[in-house]
Amino acid sequence: MDGEEDLYDEFGNYMGPDAGDEDLDDYEEEEEEEEAGGFPDVDDMGEGQFAAAGGIGAAAGATGVPEGSYDNAIVLAEDMQLYPSAAETFPGVETLVEEEDAMRIDEPIIAPVRSHVFSVLEKAVPETKYSSEFMGMLLASPDLQRNVAVVGHLHHGKTCFLDMLIEQTHEKPWSLDGDRRYTDARQDEQARGVSIQATPVSLVLPSASGKHSLVTLLDCPGHPCFEAETAAAARVCDGALVVVDAVEGVMMGTERAISRCVREGLAITLVITKVDRLILELRLPPKDTYWKLQRVIDEANACVAAAAHTAPTGYRIRRLSPARGNVAFASATHRWCFTVQSIARRVAASMAASAASAASAAAAPAPAPIDPSTLADRLWGDNWWDDERSCILQRRAPPGRHAATWPRTFVHFVLEPLYKVYAHALGREPADLQRMLASVSVRLSKEELRLDPAPLLRTALRQWLGGALGVADMLVARVPSPLAAAAAKSRLVASGPADGPTARAVAACDASGPLIVNVVRLHAEPDGKGFVALGRVFSGTVRAGQQVRVLGEAYTVDEDEDEAVAVVAGVSLGQARYRIGFSQVPAGGIVLLEGVEATIAKTATIVAPPPPAGDGEAANRFADAFADSAPVHPLRLLRLEAAAVVRVSIEPIVPAELPKLSAAMRSVSRSYLQAHTHTEESGEHVLLGTGELMMDCALHDLREVFGSGLEIRVSDPVSTFRETVSETSRLPCFARSPNTKNKLTMLADPLSAAIADEVESGRAGPQAGWEPERTQAHLQEAHGWDALAARGLWAFGPGASSGNALVDDTLLLAGAGGVSGEEANSAAMLRGARSSVVQGFNWAVREGPLCEEPMRGVSFRLLDVAFADTPLDRAPGQIIPAARRAAYSAFLMAEPRLMEPTMEVEVLAPVDVAPAVHKVLRRRRGHVVAEAPKPGTPFFVLRGFVPVMDSFGLETDLRTHTAGQAMLLQVFSRWDVVPGDPLDSSIELRPLEAQPTHALAREFTVKTRRRKGLAEDVTIQRFFDEDMLVELARHHAEAEAAEDAAEDEDADMDGDRARDGGRSAQRGGGDDGYGGGYAARDAYSRDAPGDAPRDGGGYGGGYGGGYGGDYGRARGDGGGERERGGGRRDDGYGGGYGGGYDRRSGSQQRGEGRYSDDRAPARGDRYSGGGYSRER
Repeated sequence: MDGEEDLYDEFGNYMGPDAGDEDLDDYEEEEEEEEAGGFPDVDDMGEGQFAAAGGIGAAAGATGVPEGSYDNAIVLAEDMQLYPSAAETFPGVETLVEEEDAMRIDEPIIAPVRSHVFSVLEKAVPETKYSSEFMGMLLASPDLQRNVAVVGHLHHGKTCFLDMLIEQTHEKPWSLDGDRRYTDARQDEQARGVSIQATPVSLVLPSASGKHSLVTLLDCPGHPCFEAETAAAARVCDGALVVVDAVEGVMMGTERAISRCVREGLAITLVITKVDRLILELRLPPKDTYWKLQRVIDEANACVAAAAHTAPTGYRIRRLSPARGNVAFASATHRWCFTVQSIARRVAASMAASAASAASAAAAPAPAPIDPSTLADRLWGDNWWDDERSCILQRRAPPGRHAATWPRTFVHFVLEPLYKVYAHALGREPADLQRMLASVSVRLSKEELRLDPAPLLRTALRQWLGGALGVADMLVARVPSPLAAAAAKSRLVASGPADGPTARAVAACDASGPLIVNVVRLHAEPDGKGFVALGRVFSGTVRAGQQVRVLGEAYTVDEDEDEAVAVVAGVSLGQARYRIGFSQVPAGGIVLLEGVEATIAKTATIVAPPPPAGDGEAANRFADAFADSAPVHPLRLLRLEAAAVVRVSIEPIVPAELPKLSAAMRSVSRSYLQAHTHTEESGEHVLLGTGELMMDCALHDLREVFGSGLEIRVSDPVSTFRETVSETSRLPCFARSPNTKNKLTMLADPLSAAIADEVESGRAGPQAGWEPERTQAHLQEAHGWDALAARGLWAFGPGASSGNALVDDTLLLAGAGGVSGEEANSAAMLRGARSSVVQGFNWAVREGPLCEEPMRGVSFRLLDVAFADTPLDRAPGQIIPAARRAAYSAFLMAEPRLMEPTMEVEVLAPVDVAPAVHKVLRRRRGHVVAEAPKPGTPFFVLRGFVPVMDSFGLETDLRTHTAGQAMLLQVFSRWDVVPGDPLDSSIELRPLEAQPTHALAREFTVKTRRRKGLAEDVTIQRFFDEDMLVELARHHAEAEAAEDAAEDEDADMDGDRARDGGRSAQRGGGDDGYGGGYAARDAYSRDAPGDAPRDGGGYGGGYGGGYGGDYGRARGDGGGERERGGGRRDDGYGGGYGGGYDRRSGSQQRGEGRYSDDRAPARGDRYSGGGYSRER
């Protein structure tokens, strides 16, 4: 570089030798040698010199020249190695080189670690104010336990209220900002802000007297889609804590929860939450707040009274009232809760302190202390505070005194101080707040007084009103212990005889009795790889490592196939986000069991197997419990009201993952009580649920929790259907067995909707635990069945809780004496074939002939039977298909109809958006049946009904039309008949167009059959035997002939009476006029229509006037339904209102034509029918 600088001066002028000079060439060669490191040119070196210099690659690496090349070779920039390689820098690490666009831009090069934990768990067991050993001691005392279900409407504050109770049992205080929603242990529950499953949490709560009780609370979802969780919680609990929002009051979810609790015989307590909303949002004055709270309590009492008729025998309806100690007030946001009993203790102490201070200052004796219980009775209701005399009065105004300004005691002692605390805290007035709190014996530190308003309110109100003390006292006093409620619980959950071993064991609630555990649901493990069973120990003691018998839902005393033996791997108490393990849990406890879930579909009964013969003591205890050698009956199944009416089809995107999909769908069915899965004959995988939210949650679990990232394709949601009949079968229908040696004859007719509802809801029938004799008596007394029909009831199907009946109407098994030998033989064969007939009936009603949907509301009567002589020819394989075909043929002959589910909807919205709600529901075939304002709020509550088929996306649509101001909830209500005939093939279905109302049944049937891979029309030859088809054709021909003969006879009578009662017959053409009163026979005859224009006119005037008023066939006396003859307007010919003389009643009627179009009206009087004459 220095040489180059010498060739130019300071101004850049060239000063070197001229181009081409030899000196310049020598200079350039020297420069190149210097840049090459002083190495000589290889061409000038000899062979020996070149080898001595190191040869090729002697200096490779030092200059970045690739090894194996000449040291002085020219190296391109892309071949230079200026930095160490990745292998040299990071030895032992695999290096990946990715080219541009080789991966998606949203896909990371290094995939993140996928987490398979779907629950919010505690990293370490939190420290509580009690030990697990102390909890175990309370477990051993059933009288110190309380099992309570926390129920209520959606977003009324159940989970946040439990946060307040859980926090007070932990040593480490929680943050004062926000809610943890501790019992929402699933990640999707936290994300959605909605509880999905009933979560148990066991707390040791102290009472005001310092006595501790073990209270197990089950946080139940408030959304109607998860009502089954409330049913499961009600089964294992003895009391209910109903949570109601102070602003919204009692809503649809509250009503259904209270109704469920009354039916299950639970002791009901009430908590009115979100009282702070009345102060901060509605800004009601204290007096109005009192009346608002009173209104909420009255609504709750009305719900209890409305459900009283469904209460079990011996259930005592207790009125809800703060003075009775079963009502509490709370604000979970600000962490306070109290009852009038708990606030009375504080008020009594404060008043006693003030009185003692005043007496001390006056040197007077101290007054007598105030009884808190007496004060509590006066803190609610018609009790007023007289400030002048400092006393409580029970009447509004005493004689001669004016008390218009006297406040009620609840307003004076509770609401007014509460309002002052809120005002001073929100107004940032620490001095005033400190003075006000000092009056109620509450002291705050300077640091606490400097807190923000929300934490300051929580701190101050928690110290003044207390937390869980009032609720703990209320639950202990008003909810019975498992031991006290055992007898009543036994009548509700035990099946079999009332004095049987199962009922006796449940009623005793003895830890040393035979083991009986009712498993009510399965909880998925946090990783989704297994389940843990939630249940209650009704009798005995369940121990870890114990061998037990698991009785499934299909287990009965006669059919014990659904039974398995398992070993209890673990026993624990649920704490929402962790568990506390125990070696054993005695009767009365709500437990989580591990190791028994393998054979449980949804619910089960767990009992202990008989002890071995060598175990003397255990064998003696077992023999004492089952002294009559009666079998162990399983506990009753849960009563689930909301049906699974929403259906989707699922298939994996990758066909090879079909087994994975099947396993995941089975897990989803086990995890949700009202989710059902099955596979169609076409291979379609179907998932059924109660609503859109439940389906969304189930599909999330299918993909993520149980499918481990399974990719699926889901169809649009559709509604399920039911098949029913509207009339009795037109003729008895028979079917023969495959060997043609057996014949069954049946008739189908509609079953009472009341009976179907009772059986499906479990209020009557086998699911209610009724014996056949009780069911028969109920049908006779409540529904008017005769004794023979009631005794002939064989089964409800397709399950014990389905609304279809099979009735034996053959009279062979009626029990009458004196029957012949042939009838006795037929009766014996029918008795032996009964189970086969019932199986065929269940097969038929499980998949109807219209679109393979279950039947509902159909009663099949078995009229006649003819069996083969040999037992082999009347085997079940012959009887079952014959019974199915006979039921199908009878069903199709009874005017089949399609039924669709209907949702009951409740909308909470401001009054100005009510018209939009009406509009949205009308567009979806729905309607509003009731609307009323919410007292003390700007809201309106609208209730209505909408078909499930048109309910998908309703909530989004409604919020769009109301700008998000409407809150909608919907729940299954009933089954309604779809308008139209599903078998009417004359209806043309136009694609992509809304069908008219009369075509809906046909549309639903055809589309359902297409989706299931069936032909569009029902093939009648598939369900009828050939001889039955011949009989059907003969019956049809006879019916048509009889109808034609009747019509001919009626037409003759019509013509005679029309000629007698109308004007003189004016024969003429259409243009000449045609008088009313002449009706030709051909005008009424279907097979001989005659001249329709002219005779139609005569038919209208004559039939409507003279004949209609005289004879009254089918239209009633004096013209029948319309009291006038409805004439036709065919081509402008006669017809109009006819008056006539009713010879039966002796009344005279006049008729007058109303049509225009150049027609002169003609009045009808005593014997003449009014008609029209057209003038041309």
